[in-house]
Order: sequence, then C-alpha cells, then structure tokens
Amino acid sequence: MILGALAVGAAAGGFPDLHVYRYGGDAVLHQERLYATDDPVTGYPFTFPWCPDHRAELVESRAIGDVALLRYALSERFEG
Repeated sequence: MILGALAVGAAAGGFPDLHVYRYGGDAVLHQERLYATDDPVTGYPFTFPWCPDHRAELVESRAIGDVALLRYALSERFEG
C-alpha cells in the first residue's frame, strides 16, 4: 500500500510539501524567521499545527546536564 501511494504521488506531480519542510528546516538551521517567507521552490508558506496563532502548552522544563528538556502538550488529550 505504501509503494502504491508513493507511485500515485510521484505520478501526480511529486510531493511539493516536502520542499516546504526542507526549506523550513534550512531556515531553522540558519536562524532565520521560519514563518516570514514562503518556500522559493513551491511558493507555499511554512505551516505547522503549532504556530504563533496556535501555541502548544509548555508542561515541563528541566535541565539534563548542559541540555534543556522542554515537554509540550500538543492537544487537549494530554495527561501529565
């Protein structure tokens, strides 16, 4: 079934959303504003379920050595 879905997606013009996420990842790595520009290949804006207008709730933060662990509740179903 997965191979069939890949074949249909490729035949229908590829997977343009992947360009957006690759561009978004590149923007994060280069410390650029993620939501400020659109993907230059497809023209699509970077969207993600959690954005400035729909924020995830921070439910825990703690230090683990030199690293900060942040846990977010991504839906109302979260049970801490």
